[in-house]
Amino acid sequence: MAINLVLWLVLVLAFLAGFSFLRSTQLQIQAEEESTQEKALKIGQEYIDTHYSFDKRGTKLVINDLGDSWQVTYRLPENMAGGAPVVIIDKKKMKVLRSFHAQ
Repeated sequence: MAINLVLWLVLVLAFLAGFSFLRSTQLQIQAEEESTQEKALKIGQEYIDTHYSFDKRGTKLVINDLGDSWQVTYRLPENMAGGAPVVIIDKKKMKVLRSFHAQ
């Protein structure tokens, strides 16, 4: 009976240790992705600032995950006509792949 209790306790502790490791790895990956996302936002904003004449009043900088790349653009207010610059950034190289002005 005591051996079964010890084995059960060891099994539970091993499970908890494994779960804790997986959770910390998941949090680390998530933090790295958020850091990459923040870098992409900064690169996109700087690119737009230097390559486009764009009135940013009332807009919001947004980023979309396209798989292998990030799409950085501005969301226009509903009552605003026109379009916004769009910058596509490679996730691995963190380099601008292309940009265009959407309508």
